[in-house]
Amino acid sequence: MALHGGVPRIPAAFCHPLYLQMRDLWRYYELSYIGGSDYLTPDIRVEWVFVSYRDSNGSEVATEEQGDLNSFLFPYAREKIPFYRQRLRRSWYRNLCQPSLDTVRDHALGEGVDRDAGLSPAVAAVWEDVDHMGSTVDEWVKEGLTQAMTHGHVMGVVDLPRYLPGEVRTLKDEQALGVRPYGMWYTPLQMPNWDADRFGAFTRCEFLEEDQRPDTKGAPLWRILYRDRWEVREGGPEGTVIDEGPNPLGRVPVEVLRVAKLPGVKQPLGQSFLHAIAPLNQQLYNTDSMRDELKYRQGPFLGVPGGKGMSRMEIGLEDAFGLPENVSPPAWVTMPSHVYEVLSAQIAEFVLTIRALAGLSRGTSEQSISARSGEALLIETQDKRALLSGIRHEVEDFETRFAQLVADVAQQTWTGHVKYSDQYLVRSFTDDLEEATKFMHLPIPREAKNEVLAEMIRKRLKHLGAERIDALVRLLPEDAPVPLALAPPDIGGNGVGAPVAETLPTQE
Repeated sequence: MALHGGVPRIPAAFCHPLYLQMRDLWRYYELSYIGGSDYLTPDIRVEWVFVSYRDSNGSEVATEEQGDLNSFLFPYAREKIPFYRQRLRRSWYRNLCQPSLDTVRDHALGEGVDRDAGLSPAVAAVWEDVDHMGSTVDEWVKEGLTQAMTHGHVMGVVDLPRYLPGEVRTLKDEQALGVRPYGMWYTPLQMPNWDADRFGAFTRCEFLEEDQRPDTKGAPLWRILYRDRWEVREGGPEGTVIDEGPNPLGRVPVEVLRVAKLPGVKQPLGQSFLHAIAPLNQQLYNTDSMRDELKYRQGPFLGVPGGKGMSRMEIGLEDAFGLPENVSPPAWVTMPSHVYEVLSAQIAEFVLTIRALAGLSRGTSEQSISARSGEALLIETQDKRALLSGIRHEVEDFETRFAQLVADVAQQTWTGHVKYSDQYLVRSFTDDLEEATKFMHLPIPREAKNEVLAEMIRKRLKHLGAERIDALVRLLPEDAPVPLALAPPDIGGNGVGAPVAETLPTQE
């Protein structure tokens, strides 16, 4: 069975109509994010129309030839197949999709999450190790958000470890054995079929899993989740049932994380963060190839004028070419530089446009950024904060729903909460220092000022480790330093500085 991004290409009869419509688009987004050799030779068949020119009674006639290519590289109008293949081998992929998505994702997750497990030990245990593979909830959510921003949405499934054949356990037995729920991510390509009610809630989900049994050859298994039961089948969604069990929840244990809804579609589908960036990045990829082609196809050549006097050639530097009189000597002909310059300008425009669409461009209100250090972050304006706020709220809502689902599967009561910080990672250390300096001007107790200084030390020197940082914090002086802004200005020009703040007379 052919693979499609590591996922079997399922026959159309087993797929949801929206899955068939979006399948190649999801894979295109995935390839745009991954880049590298996977992008250069994708597993998607792209239909091209080649135009060839044939002689017909002494004139050229354009003839269209249909063809399939597994490439996102555009062929030229008159380009022959051998030349196209040579250009394809030379092409390289400049990936702006991945860093743009990763930067926005990390900024949107903010500076920390306030989580309270309430009365549910299962929720607390899942936050420590979500997938039974040591992934903390922060790592797991970051992975899921990456998939959600790439494909448009991702499914978080809550499951329990499977029972042994014939084994029956009560809730008390599970708690005594330490059995707890765990979470799994499924990408849209791994869910070929589903049913949903008119509110968008799942009534049935079909997922693809790799068969881990030693006597199989990695054929896919179908995990089908219903509101009242679950099944695992081999050979297709209508194949042999090899495992099954009850689902006492009364709902499908799946929560969807999506950054933005897909417009006009009343289904649990989302819009990819790359929906506008990926096509531009493909244009950038093709323009890079065009510019590279100029260097190979339009290199300098020696132009020698012709004439009747070229019938013989004499040896010697002066008589290397038997040129007739009044004929210009041979000269090197080079390619027009303006074509290369235009393509270079086009590439620069693509880069700026991609960064603007991702919310990473430098706006006119951010002129001060150019004067800051290299660690200054680019996301500062209010429209960018609104973008990050929207993503943060979606992740916060998903994690809240997921924690409640974990508690329901474990048959426990969850009274806690999940609250993401609205302080995004959009500030440089210079910004923090400026704010802390202004804070020190306020007439507040020295203990509060020392707390500000301690927080600055923890943030700036976090690479030293908690133990070393605590030792440095204990060395803070008892009295917070007096800000220089409280000292009178130095109005003298004789090199005598302003008096220190401690010697100022008391103002009556």
